[in-house]
Amino acid sequence: MVRMNRKKVMGALLISMGTWPTIGQGNVYTGQIVDSAQIELKDGDQVTNTDMGFTIKDTDVSSPGIQLGVGEKIDVDLSLSATPGTSNQATVIYLKNGKENHLGTGTTITYSDVDTRILNTSAIGLYLDGSGVKANALEIDVSALGRHAVGIRADNAGAKIDLGAGSTIKAKSTGGFSQGISLTMGAEFSATGLRLTSEVEGTDPARSTPLSATGITMSGSAIANLGTNSVITVTGKTAGEGAYGLSIYDNSKVIADHLTLTVTSPLEARAIGVSILSTAASAKTGSTIDFGLGSIVTAKGYAIKGLSAGGTNSKIIGDSLQVSAEGERSTG
Repeated sequence: MVRMNRKKVMGALLISMGTWPTIGQGNVYTGQIVDSAQIELKDGDQVTNTDMGFTIKDTDVSSPGIQLGVGEKIDVDLSLSATPGTSNQATVIYLKNGKENHLGTGTTITYSDVDTRILNTSAIGLYLDGSGVKANALEIDVSALGRHAVGIRADNAGAKIDLGAGSTIKAKSTGGFSQGISLTMGAEFSATGLRLTSEVEGTDPARSTPLSATGITMSGSAIANLGTNSVITVTGKTAGEGAYGLSIYDNSKVIADHLTLTVTSPLEARAIGVSILSTAASAKTGSTIDFGLGSIVTAKGYAIKGLSAGGTNSKIIGDSLQVSAEGERSTG
């Protein structure tokens, strides 16, 4: 496939769309889904969308993917408004190109709903299906009304995420559930000095199930290496299912050192710092969390558990690990 020469082609295209390049700061792409197999994204580019389910999408295995250099960045934004009750999926960046994509340093990925509550679907900041990403100081902010908010979703063994140092992930839903990171089917994640927040608030009478906030959820032999001095904060602000820091299933593994994990829920909602569960198929091997040295786990609220492990061979390991459970019906 022939790639466009953006300098020669995009100027005319953008002008015809009524969108002008920003001199000295990269190009501005609006009102379209940008396919990075067709358009080579460069330092300083701004990509925004307000009426489609994606902002950047690349599913071409012959594509080189997004390849920003160290110190380069792009800003990617998706904001949607739709009829309440519709189920249109929303993903800011979707990559299924089988490549290791490079998002440079300081790239921002932002999602927001515009004044309407949209039920029974998710808003995802970065969605990787069998594809990889490398970045430093990446910023992801997903704020949803009614939709479920997910910062990063990664599926399948080829989905390898390396966020380097100093990245930030925020997921907040008003009326849906929230997940900072979701890893399944052998996906791998690594970062150091990560700042992750996951928050739910509000209720919606159209929903029959309670809402929950989760920092990281993992299943199917997924791996997360949180490096040193990462901070995860999970908050549930209304009565419901509750808040969970790390929710680990099916042979998955978490590694960290000096991790600070804080989980807070309101009255009549559970707060669990760490939950390890195993299905019947994976009970022989279980899952493992290695907190390394000097990690701190704090759970606050009602029906609290600092650590909860199920399955025959599940393991929680830590040196000088501090665990506290504060509130009614609390257990360490």
